[in-house]
Amino acid sequence: MNGEGVINGNDNEVETIRHYHPGICHTCATRPSPTTSLKRCAQCQLVLYCSKQCQKKDWLIHKPLCQVQASLEGKNGVTSAEKKVNSNMNRFEARTLRRMQVRCKLGRPLKGYENEIFLFPRVCEICCEGDPSKMIECFKCRSVFYCSDEHYSEDDERHKKWCDAFNLCIGCDVLEYRLGVDSIPFPICIDDKYKALPGTIKEHLTSMLDMVSIPVGYLLEKDLFLILMSERLTYPLSVLYALQQIKIGPSQRDISKVTELTIHVVGAESTIEMLGIIRWEYLAHILPALQKLHVVFVGPQVFSVSDLDDPVPDNHCLDDSGMTLCEDCQVKGRAIVYEMCQMLYHEYVAASYSTRPDAIVAFNCGFHEFHGDKIDTWPESLKLMIQDSETPLIFTSYTEKEAMKDLHVLQEMGEVDVIIPRHMNPYQSLRPHRDPAKEDGADLFYVNRFITCVRATK
Repeated sequence: MNGEGVINGNDNEVETIRHYHPGICHTCATRPSPTTSLKRCAQCQLVLYCSKQCQKKDWLIHKPLCQVQASLEGKNGVTSAEKKVNSNMNRFEARTLRRMQVRCKLGRPLKGYENEIFLFPRVCEICCEGDPSKMIECFKCRSVFYCSDEHYSEDDERHKKWCDAFNLCIGCDVLEYRLGVDSIPFPICIDDKYKALPGTIKEHLTSMLDMVSIPVGYLLEKDLFLILMSERLTYPLSVLYALQQIKIGPSQRDISKVTELTIHVVGAESTIEMLGIIRWEYLAHILPALQKLHVVFVGPQVFSVSDLDDPVPDNHCLDDSGMTLCEDCQVKGRAIVYEMCQMLYHEYVAASYSTRPDAIVAFNCGFHEFHGDKIDTWPESLKLMIQDSETPLIFTSYTEKEAMKDLHVLQEMGEVDVIIPRHMNPYQSLRPHRDPAKEDGADLFYVNRFITCVRATK
């Protein structure tokens, strides 16, 4: 690894996403073993290294944050900071405050993995004790810690539910960092006849593996490769999964017979729904009748971190038909148009260039998160998202409780018919991510885990 967020291979720089895990080497991701122990950074005591070489390699990157942390809270500041949770703040609030203090002292935003250093500290799961001399870790996942055998035993049954997922989380994070976020190819299958999706995303992708050119670095990690591929394809496949169950538009068309399809992705972000934008072409590959696909990405953070090489035209549209469209789609005369609009959805609807959607989708929507607060930007847009009885609104949520709250917010905005009741989405991502807030008692979460579909009541 060559510094922050970049890894070199074949003389090309590939952007990567670096993560922090408190139980593995901060430089090379080596896990401790009977012959390999990790040593904590002597100054800040927040990160661990497997060797002096790894520590030296990371020092220029780690140094600014290390010195700030040490100056704010001393050599073992984690323990004193974590004990604040026994006053008026819970753990997540205390850790968020600490991140803000470090950010102000540094004079710059924290990088993703730097945020994780404070969100997932090496402290006791039960009492937040952070004394390094007391720490006992789960020797299977190296992701949770305890200050005593008593606390280890107290949390044992609860942690067993999440231990394997922690291991998968580390495996995916490390592999993606080493090989790059752009090295996940998609299946090249092109169906001549429509085939309904199988029961789960795992079944679908497993059947496609023979049609994927798996990068050399993933050949020994096919299970992790499939999980990473699921995270990219969960977005178009979740939409298709829902559209298979309903009729579309005024003529009540079946998705297998649709020749033109317009999808509005609301609340979109460049690093999530738009990352690897070519994945949306996958819909054309498994919908043989489809001739034109128009995907409109709308949200205040559409261009927050854009990986687009070319500037977006004034009309917000990029016609992909002659750019990266596969040879088969070009021969068949297909057109794929992506539209990017950095604005709120009600602003887009009011614009002269707005289009009528066949379906609206909001991934991991969080309609409920700021409901009732002055900063909530959803209400005006939600009213427009459920105003047409012929246009379904598909939304996903991280947890079942969130899905219930999200639906309740919609029902307050107008009368809707639930055409696909909330349930665990069989086309959710298979990749686990750590949840710093541990909402609903979950240590980890999955993208698009629950799915619901509504339509305005006629």
